[in-house]
Amino acid sequence: MKVLHIVSNLSIRSGVMTVIMNYYRNMNTTTKNFSFEFIYFDDRKITYQEEIEKLGGKVHKVKRSKNPFKIFLEINKFIKQHITEYQIIHIHEIYLIGALIGIKRKNKNIKIISHAHATKFSERKLANIRNKIASIPNANIPDYYFACSSKAGKICFGKKFEKRGQILKNAIDLSKFKQSDLIRKKIKDKLNLTDKYVIGHVGSFNIVKNHLFLIDIFYELQKKKENAVLILVGDGERKEEVLHKCEELDIKNKVIYLGIRDDVNEVMNSFDCFVLPSIYEGLGIVLIEAQATGIPCVFSDVVPGEANILKKNNTSLSLNKSPKVWAEEVLKCKGITKNPEEKIRNAGYDIKLEAKKLEQFYNSIIN
Repeated sequence: MKVLHIVSNLSIRSGVMTVIMNYYRNMNTTTKNFSFEFIYFDDRKITYQEEIEKLGGKVHKVKRSKNPFKIFLEINKFIKQHITEYQIIHIHEIYLIGALIGIKRKNKNIKIISHAHATKFSERKLANIRNKIASIPNANIPDYYFACSSKAGKICFGKKFEKRGQILKNAIDLSKFKQSDLIRKKIKDKLNLTDKYVIGHVGSFNIVKNHLFLIDIFYELQKKKENAVLILVGDGERKEEVLHKCEELDIKNKVIYLGIRDDVNEVMNSFDCFVLPSIYEGLGIVLIEAQATGIPCVFSDVVPGEANILKKNNTSLSLNKSPKVWAEEVLKCKGITKNPEEKIRNAGYDIKLEAKKLEQFYNSIIN
């Protein structure tokens, strides 16, 4: 079976691609029945292309344009040329749904899934309006609706999600993100953190992740906790602005920038508290990962409730609260929760179980 995924890019920094690849790696475990192919239009430096191809998949790039309508046409043209090759089209950029107009007339048997990964159509105001308008055909074209959270489903699809929608969990590999005293010691030794109180954040340096507010929080916190350090994992367009602010506040020597890492699961074990002051989140997969390692978490109240699994260990705060209030809550964080795996699994975030459910769903809609 071939499933065609429509995405904007294949970047390893993309939260959408992280979710898709988590599922792809854990499917075909018995049947070897699935092949994922991808249409994308935005080139990035470090991508999942090599891994996709090793798993038996293919990637197809269409011409990029500032005009979304031209991208619609390119995607539509490709699909019409190859339509007999696919049984399912799974679209992850819901504003591109217009590219699938007329596809059902070419192949009535093809199934279309529209998948919401966020609670906004864009982080930029004009793009948000444009993408919301472009998403209107979602009312008629898809056969099924997926969302990473009930909030995302309701905002992006409205009543259609209530009737024909389901939540596809942003599940993770619990064997990878697990608590380990040995790993914690290794990372703390490696980064000279043995006697430090470590605040951690993982995420792209963009407006949504709210790094400037995070720096304000840490600035207030380190006044009260002399041995506090802040670890930042990730990269993005606002990195220099964030690091410059650290210099201005004279806390640069307390902020450790690690860039993009392939050992985030290990680095998280060194955290004493994970802080996520996002402006919005579809779900917040990094929050699931942090909880899987047992770390207490402090996050903004825009994060959907489904992501708050270890409730007694976590704190949700309004972004209207001052950085000083946030800092005080971070300092109240309790110790690490031992053996959180069962709670994470029971909440539906074990990728090995959830991947089997997606396999079963794909099979059920084409048979």
